[in-house]
Amino acid sequence: MARPFDYLRNDAMDANNWFNNFLGARKTAERQNDFGGTLGGPILIPGLYKWQGQKRFFFFSYEGLRLLQPQAAALVVVSGCDFAPGMRRPHFGRS
Repeated sequence: MARPFDYLRNDAMDANNWFNNFLGARKTAERQNDFGGTLGGPILIPGLYKWQGQKRFFFFSYEGLRLLQPQAAALVVVSGCDFAPGMRRPHFGRS
């Protein structure tokens, strides 16, 4: 008996994530396709062995995954002029 399966997900029905909303970024394209199937049954080879009392079976399973899932990223660079007046400047090993 064979049993195929397929799970498909894309960004058409997904909402934008919180980090993209916070940064004002667009919704990222997410594509997921999980597919495969199983196949199993009795082994019947006439003339090789007697079927009575000997129950031999086979089973095979396969699953494939195709996934594209971009991540939102934010980069903040703090320079010396960004510090408030009266705050000490950080010392990064320079004299």
